[in-house]
Amino acid sequence: MSEHEQKATKKSDEKKREEVVNKVKKLFSQAKEESENEEKVENLDKEREKAIKFFKAKKDWIAYIVLAAIIYIGSFVRTRNLNLLKDVTTGNFIPLALDPHLFTKYAREIVETGTLAAIDMTRYVPEGIPTVKFAFMSYFIVWVHKILSIFNPNVTIEYAAIVYPVICFAVAMVFFFLLVRKLFDTKIALLSSLFLAIVPAFMQRTTMGFADHEALGVMLMFMAMYFYVIAWQHKKLKKSIAWGFLAGIFTGLMGQAWGGWKFLILIISLFTLVELFLDKITKKDTYMYFVWVLGFLPVVTLWIPIFGITDLVGSATTGVAFLVVFVLLVDLLIFKMNKFGLKKKITALTKNKIPVSVASLVISFGIMLVLALVVVGPGEITGHADEVTDNLLHPLGNDRWELTVAEQHQPYFTEWISQFGPHFLRTGGFGGFPLFLLFFMAGSVLMFFTMVKENKYKWRLTGAFTAFILAFSMSRYSSNSVTFNGVTGFSIFVYLGSLAAFMLYIAYFYLKAYNKDDGNYEQILSWDKRYIFVLIWFVIMVVAARGASRLFFIFAPITAITASYAVVYLGKMIWKIKNDSYKYLAILLLVFVLISPFAGAFKGLVPAFYEGSLGQGTYSGPGYSQQWQVTGDWVRNNIPEDAVFGHWWDYGYWVQNGWERSTVLDGTNRIKYWNFLMGRHVLTGQSQEEALKVLKAHDTSHYLIVADEIGKYTAYSSIGADENYDRYSWISTFVLNEQGTRETRDTTVLAYEGSYVFDDDFVWEGTVYPRQQSGIGAIFIPYKETEQHIGEEIVTTVQFEQPTAAVVHRGQRVDIPIECVYFNEQMFWFEEEGLGGCVRLMPTLNGDGSMAHPLGAGMYVSEEGVNALWTNLYVFNQANPKYDTSAFELVYGTPETFAPISLYQGRVIGPQKIWQINYPEGFSITPEEEALYLGGNELLPDYFYDVN
Repeated sequence: MSEHEQKATKKSDEKKREEVVNKVKKLFSQAKEESENEEKVENLDKEREKAIKFFKAKKDWIAYIVLAAIIYIGSFVRTRNLNLLKDVTTGNFIPLALDPHLFTKYAREIVETGTLAAIDMTRYVPEGIPTVKFAFMSYFIVWVHKILSIFNPNVTIEYAAIVYPVICFAVAMVFFFLLVRKLFDTKIALLSSLFLAIVPAFMQRTTMGFADHEALGVMLMFMAMYFYVIAWQHKKLKKSIAWGFLAGIFTGLMGQAWGGWKFLILIISLFTLVELFLDKITKKDTYMYFVWVLGFLPVVTLWIPIFGITDLVGSATTGVAFLVVFVLLVDLLIFKMNKFGLKKKITALTKNKIPVSVASLVISFGIMLVLALVVVGPGEITGHADEVTDNLLHPLGNDRWELTVAEQHQPYFTEWISQFGPHFLRTGGFGGFPLFLLFFMAGSVLMFFTMVKENKYKWRLTGAFTAFILAFSMSRYSSNSVTFNGVTGFSIFVYLGSLAAFMLYIAYFYLKAYNKDDGNYEQILSWDKRYIFVLIWFVIMVVAARGASRLFFIFAPITAITASYAVVYLGKMIWKIKNDSYKYLAILLLVFVLISPFAGAFKGLVPAFYEGSLGQGTYSGPGYSQQWQVTGDWVRNNIPEDAVFGHWWDYGYWVQNGWERSTVLDGTNRIKYWNFLMGRHVLTGQSQEEALKVLKAHDTSHYLIVADEIGKYTAYSSIGADENYDRYSWISTFVLNEQGTRETRDTTVLAYEGSYVFDDDFVWEGTVYPRQQSGIGAIFIPYKETEQHIGEEIVTTVQFEQPTAAVVHRGQRVDIPIECVYFNEQMFWFEEEGLGGCVRLMPTLNGDGSMAHPLGAGMYVSEEGVNALWTNLYVFNQANPKYDTSAFELVYGTPETFAPISLYQGRVIGPQKIWQINYPEGFSITPEEEALYLGGNELLPDYFYDVN
């Protein structure tokens, strides 16, 4: 091999060697990199495990931090109205609503005198009213004041009163979270707490200034429920009894604070009764229930005796608790302890065809039925059965007074949809989806399904529950519904029938399972008590929310729980989707529906609730408005301290607390008969003598009427009417249509558009125009303007001619004269007969309060109204020559004190007017009349209650 070839070979070998070395280096580098990556992955896994372990170890703290943030948000939106809650004349804080004025007044009395008088003589003059039922609430506000004073000695009792609801809200949220977590888990507890903190239905009565029963009552309710759940879940008898007794004490405290405690009584009692029926009650459960009753009984009957034992036992609501005590006692003695040796005999008698729990119920009810027949008779039993039915249909009552109170109004399901929005994807004519309502209704069904899912008949059972809950809640669907309006016999049948049918179906299914050895009975025994408890809570609250608008507040907590359950359940189902693309898309959609920040139809549930509650909290001003505050300042400085005010009941607490004067009526409505007297003989009194007799019996020195009376006319005229509704009436507003106004040679005819339905039958030219089926669609008023020279000035005067009403009946129109027009402190009566009512002309105002038109609107007052005292005092300013009001001297309320009666932004406003009553010389009432006018509710006529 030549030297050249050797060099070439050597060079080639070196190149190969270099390539091998590079490959080795590269392989080594790759191995090193892979090793480093593996080490990084291993380190990341370790860090992830550390993070997971950390969060697991600190999950309680994290949950509490999130809960604290939720409570902060809820408290923030509830305190935005603080700047609105001040009296402009005194600088003192004032409550938000009407009833809180009473508790503020009593709390101030306790602070100033050290105690609360047993009888408040400034209310229901001349009898006064016991304060015992208001003591606990008032003292609680004082306790809040004492605690706040530790941190700030300058805190006033008025500030303590207005801030107390927010404090109770914060404490309530803690126990609500603990309760839901005890029933389910942390995720559902936190989401439920978030929903409850911002749902508008729970806002008003926990907002700054709403110092009423509800905030304290619901706080004590959550505490009692939490302790009761701990009691039943505890396995040791002694601790279970201790927690049960504590739950009873807080149940009693709730009874001291709020009448809503009856719902808590029903929830726990019916839950226990259902558990007994399903053969799931142990001795521990029985003893726990006994001590729960023993816990609340002395709190409400001995500590502050607001109830007697007979009151509790005889009530259709609280009486259920004592019914269950008796049933449990029978079950304990006969079956669990086998006293009297009856267990074997009863089992043999029934041939073991029914569970011992059902036997306990049958025996208990049989014994009670026999005792009731012997002691009180069949009539009393029938009465209690009617009371139970009436409580289902009308939880807050159904007499004339209750039907006229706005918050007692029975809502329709469409109002549920409105209240529990928001409506996601609402666009154009499409109403969208009421998200929260869909979630909480679905949540109740999902809970039931989860409870029975191990049963082979789970779909049949869940279908029955779904049909029941839909029929039960939607049987009062809408006022426009011909069938499901809550009034028709079929609607009521569906409501009560769905409940009865579902109960019978479950009873049939249970007894069949007991007698058929197919494993269903054992599966029923394993039904989770948590779901039974929550579902009974839900059904009872559905009854409440269907019964009265004000009970949406107490409905909100259970809806927050079932809605959260649905969201979490849906989230778990989504997480099980195997296809990652579908899974993450579904998760994104769920999150979007819940928290989408976009406006309008795409706003998520949480932002929509937050914005709604924030707006509600920001603009919630006091009902005791600046007009009331200014009038109150005048009263305190110009009217004697021993004055007694007569007025419709709504304003009593404002007069007592804000004006510091006594009243005949107030919002307690303790003596509804006095409301009847005020409505019939005073406000709609046919003569001042009729009114003066009632007012004299109550030592009334002054009378108050405000513009709200115009809208409330239907309420007090209904309460004060006889069985034929003789004084029932209303006032309608008509607005000037300037385009319809006609000009003639010397007359202008003003055209007013509106709608008035006749309150009485009217006969014209042989034709009967029936009440509430015919009425006025327009009013035409001719007038002339004339000029007169007075000295050097030219004065323009207006002369009205007789107005005409366009009366409509069955699509036919006929023009009928109206006998009266009122304008500018004058009442003009015309000779031609026609409608005996009167048109009260009034100005319309612009948004800034300036005059828009001096004759821009009118109110039609029927003949019924023209003959009433209140209209002659307030609407017609004592200018009616046909009605004597000389005993009433106007001392406050001229147009200079406030705008005259006017139409402002579609609402009639006007001054507050106060008259001093100057009883004619020698005026007196007989002892019999005095006894009649100071009587109690037993004097109310039967038709007052018979409103169906």
